[in-house]
Amino acid sequence: MPATTATKCIEFLKAEKLVQRINKLIGKAGITGEETNRILLFVIASSYKMPDTLHALIQGSSGSGKTRLLKIISYLMPDEDVKRYTRVTDNSFYNQDEYFFVNKLICFEDLDGLKEDAQLAVRELQSNDILRTSTSLKDKNGQITGGERIVRG
Repeated sequence: MPATTATKCIEFLKAEKLVQRINKLIGKAGITGEETNRILLFVIASSYKMPDTLHALIQGSSGSGKTRLLKIISYLMPDEDVKRYTRVTDNSFYNQDEYFFVNKLICFEDLDGLKEDAQLAVRELQSNDILRTSTSLKDKNGQITGGERIVRG
């Protein structure tokens, strides 16, 4: 990052009324109204790099703007740090690389659409930051052995 950009960022963060200024910028990004919800969701989303992340569930009636709110807030984060899902299969999270979810913002458009095994994986990542699976693995000689897969979040 160029020194001038870093200086501008630090000045922005040190100036008064940071939360109000961020909230105004979120409004300019496309979320009109919803001032409390948008800043709350932004703070929660921003916690993805913290040791103890925050989690949110957006609820509302059909067509009330839940998906738009989630989409715009997630687009305010660095794209390489965001995982957006419309659907998750039962065991897909268990089969990811070990550090696939570490320091990532994970967004689901419809949590109700997740099957029970997928919901369990999400809850485990939220509460324990790790998925541990005892499974069959092939060794380098092609032999099937028991093994453990770990995915961290």
